[in-house]
Amino acid sequence: MTKLLKNENILTVVAIISILAVGIFVIPFCINVFFKVLLFIFEKPMTALIYSSLFLGGMLANEFLDKIEK
Repeated sequence: MTKLLKNENILTVVAIISILAVGIFVIPFCINVFFKVLLFIFEKPMTALIYSSLFLGGMLANEFLDKIEK
C-alpha cells in the first residue's frame, strides 16, 4: 500500500478523482441542504426558532458546564 502511495501518477489520479467528487457531489449536496433549511425557516418560523433556541441553549449549557469543570 505504501508503495502505491509513493507513485506520483496514482497520487495525481486520486487527487483529481477526489476534487471531482467534491465538485460533483459534496458542494451540490451542501447547497441543496442550505436551501431546504431556508425553505423550512420560511414555512415554519416558530418551529425553526424553537430549534435554534434549543441549539443555543445547549451551547450555553456546555460553556457553563465547562467553566464549572475548570
